[in-house]
Amino acid sequence: MGINKKLVSVIVVSRNAKNTVRRCLNSILSQTYPNIEVVVVDSSDDGAEKIIEEYQDKSKFPFRIIYQEPKGVGAARNAGLVNAKGDIILGVDVDVFIPVDFIKKIAEPFNDSDKVMGVYTKRIVKSSSNTLFSRLVVLYENIMMSRPPYKFGHIGLGAVRKEVWRMIGGIDTDLEVGEDVVYNKKLEKIKKDLEAKGYLFPVVDTTTVEEKQGQTFSEYWKRCIWYGKSWANMKYLKSALKMNLIAIIGAAYIIVFPFVILGMLIYGYPVGQIVLASIPVIGLFAYMTSRAIAREVITWEIILLPFIVYYKSLWTFVGFVTGLLDNITLKRAPK
Repeated sequence: MGINKKLVSVIVVSRNAKNTVRRCLNSILSQTYPNIEVVVVDSSDDGAEKIIEEYQDKSKFPFRIIYQEPKGVGAARNAGLVNAKGDIILGVDVDVFIPVDFIKKIAEPFNDSDKVMGVYTKRIVKSSSNTLFSRLVVLYENIMMSRPPYKFGHIGLGAVRKEVWRMIGGIDTDLEVGEDVVYNKKLEKIKKDLEAKGYLFPVVDTTTVEEKQGQTFSEYWKRCIWYGKSWANMKYLKSALKMNLIAIIGAAYIIVFPFVILGMLIYGYPVGQIVLASIPVIGLFAYMTSRAIAREVITWEIILLPFIVYYKSLWTFVGFVTGLLDNITLKRAPK
């Protein structure tokens, strides 16, 4: 173990991820940072559990597996946190790949200063397939999720000290999806208080997390449905009420937009009125194009992004409606 190198607990949540778990664990066990422990919380029944056991046997780092019944991502992350012994907590999703020096680079600020309470890193989305549809999804996700100063890829919280997790109170366990958004909202409040007291949350821009998602036509459909259901959860909705309401209304507008324009054309509305009704969509496309240019992502595929926006809006809104119906059914169910 390294001298004065703080222990980093890497928490991995696995649920039937046999197609991605090897790549994820390979990237963790290949790390050059000497003081790591791996904590895998597993609820698999697709064979992934056997793969994880293989990696436990050959791991050069302390490696623990926590088996539990499927209780959601929040409960799994909390189980990993409770069992983590490290000073620094790093959550690595099972579809994520990290470079060999990733933990070394994000641990440096913590080792250099006790004032550092968390670090941010770059994240880029890639696809497990190379169809036109999957390329468009990746293009959309990276353009729309990225934040300055990064040209391609967005930033997310890389790691925090364990006491920050304790201050937040862990992850909400009553959210099927969107628990990370609620967590980040709580973190932002704590972060402001800590920064006011002189604590630091620097950005480590010398390394990048690669998130390799399934982005096929059907996989993205399921992802959109899944995220749309989060809007139907009041705790998630209230966590960023204004932003979520805008998203819901925006999705509904985009869904009906083609039919409104078609109706206006059939009934002979003046061109000026049709253009006026199209301003929000024109503005959205101009915004996406400007973000792509600012990040030096120049490709002809940008002109097809409206299709992805419509596809995502449609199925996310369907997920929202499905979530509302689920809530109504649940309330009416006999106790």
